[in-house]
Amino acid sequence: MVLYAEHGFDVSTFVARVVISTGSDIYSAVAAAAGALNGSAARWRERGGDA
Repeated sequence: MVLYAEHGFDVSTFVARVVISTGSDIYSAVAAAAGALNGSAARWRERGGDA
């Protein structure tokens, strides 16, 4: 995870770094990063997209 975080700095990387900096475990950081990476899916569904 650290190697990937150093390679690029996008939204999911930022979220992972913030979560880790609070003292959370790596599993929470990965889950938060994945949620940030797919955050627009809820808006897409609200606009009538098929699930």
